[in-house]
Amino acid sequence: MKRLFFSLLLGVQFLFGFGQIIIIGHARVNNMPLQEVSVVVKQSGKILQTLSTNASGTFKVKLNFGNNYAIVFSQVNCVTQYMEVLGSNVPEDKRQILMTYETDLPFFYKADGDVDSTVFKNPCHRVIYGGGRQMVDDSVYNAAFLKSVIKTNTWAASTTPANVDNLQAQVAGVFMYDEKTKTYLANKEVRLLDKNNRVIKVSRTNRYGQFVFGKVSLKILDKIALTLPANEVNALQKVKLVSYSNTLVDEQFLLAQQVVFNFSKALIDDSFTHNVGGKLIYADSKQKTFFANKTVYLSNARNTIIKKTTTNTFGMFVFENIKPEQTYFIGVDAEGLKNGSKVDFLNKDDKFIHSLDSLAGKRQSVKFSADTSARFSDIQLLEKDMRMNVSAKLYGDNINNPLGKLKIILLNDSYEPIDSVITDDFGKFKFKYLPFLNRFFLSSGSGDNSLDVFSSILVYSNEDNLIKVVTPIKGSKLVYKPLETDRSQLKEVVIDDPWLDVLNNKKISTPIIENIQFELAKWDLLPAARQTLEKVALVLTTNKTILLELNAHTDSKGSESDNQKLSDARAFAAKNYLMELGIASERLISKGFGETQLLNNCRNGFVCSEEQHAQNRRIEFKVIQP
Repeated sequence: MKRLFFSLLLGVQFLFGFGQIIIIGHARVNNMPLQEVSVVVKQSGKILQTLSTNASGTFKVKLNFGNNYAIVFSQVNCVTQYMEVLGSNVPEDKRQILMTYETDLPFFYKADGDVDSTVFKNPCHRVIYGGGRQMVDDSVYNAAFLKSVIKTNTWAASTTPANVDNLQAQVAGVFMYDEKTKTYLANKEVRLLDKNNRVIKVSRTNRYGQFVFGKVSLKILDKIALTLPANEVNALQKVKLVSYSNTLVDEQFLLAQQVVFNFSKALIDDSFTHNVGGKLIYADSKQKTFFANKTVYLSNARNTIIKKTTTNTFGMFVFENIKPEQTYFIGVDAEGLKNGSKVDFLNKDDKFIHSLDSLAGKRQSVKFSADTSARFSDIQLLEKDMRMNVSAKLYGDNINNPLGKLKIILLNDSYEPIDSVITDDFGKFKFKYLPFLNRFFLSSGSGDNSLDVFSSILVYSNEDNLIKVVTPIKGSKLVYKPLETDRSQLKEVVIDDPWLDVLNNKKISTPIIENIQFELAKWDLLPAARQTLEKVALVLTTNKTILLELNAHTDSKGSESDNQKLSDARAFAAKNYLMELGIASERLISKGFGETQLLNNCRNGFVCSEEQHAQNRRIEFKVIQP
């Protein structure tokens, strides 16, 4: 009966020419309905109809076959854009069919600094005939357009100008005690001074001793002052001021609470940005687990998604290029989260930061500002804290020719080999868990002329987006020098965590150090310590062949005998919690070493800062592998 009905309906459409393209669109800005959008339908520049979105941000237009259309959208707060509907390539025998196409259209704010408004001279969305009875997305074009909307780098390259008169620039640097132990001066006040010692700007160092000032008039900038607490003044201790490129700018002994350093052009760094990251933990009434293999979004102050990544086994993620003095959101998809559940955001050292509790569109998020606050300091990362994976797919001339069994070499910016892999039968390769590099190059290791048969080599991402077309030189190895926009698609950045090596059965030759914190003279485990030990328990549960030795260390405060007893108690407390998590006692050994194995010179009678003492308070995990 249904077949007869539809046959009659098609017959009526054919006789009376009911065939049309019906476009139903839902205007969205950050996944929220956008009202009062003017919708103008044009054909060859001629206006055919004008309407606007309703309260739910929806519009509906009817178009005839045989023509191509531009549907222009304008809204007072958003960038004007247009979608293209190609109805001319629908076959004649299909033009009596009623084809309905429905889509969500993302809009972007005019004042959004992360949006490249120049790309909207092109269609924001394209609809084409998909065969049979339907109009469909031009998915390749649409994906490429959306990728082009968000600027990949809005900062100028780092420069050291010869003439700083009348110039305003960003100033950034690092304060540290020494380069050997990398002990940084954390959470200290930093002041910029002019030639008359008047204060220009005030900021603070983060936990890595880093400081950054926005646009500063370099004509009047003369000195940089560091302010210390009275108990950290030590005339025998020297502090270094270095640039982010590790150039020594100045060094001074700590003779007073305010230590003044000379300013240098090496501190001018307009390209400096922060790296942030941490760990997500999912909890509901029944379980508490790592929020593993889930998409995490970075949005700007207007909730525009500017980056996204995927958490690893431990729920960890990293975002690069966070601009100073800007506001951001880190969020996950709210869909799929159970009622009553929560996602907690911890930093890389397992310190609780905040729960993802604000709702932005379809995302559950947490807001942060790239400023001098303790919260932002806690989630910042250094390049040494990060590792990277680099992956792509290679084709010769077209995607029907995957370049399998090809040796690929990863080079650093000095063209030194870092690692090599062989592409699989589908032309895919992946470098796993390598030291983080801002710049890298790729080269083929082929010694023959196997690539000479191709006029071009296509580099695709794992999401099947074309990254680059490389023209090989006959008789030579393929050399690919990715631009910054390319590198962002080739690499995946993760937090460096040695437990991932253990999880992957790699040999561990040195103890894994965790700065598990305890209250003064106590051995009760704090929440951050429990989080760290839960990660360790996951590794031990997954890899049942390893044993673990837990070695606890204290600083030199207090007597040697008290510190020995304290370290014994702390080591046993950590072991006991792992046993509560289901790890057999015979796989665990606990030992206390008191203050006998200090990592620096903070012995009894030696004046040290709190940061230097904290470096000695730790638990070392010695992994015993078969």
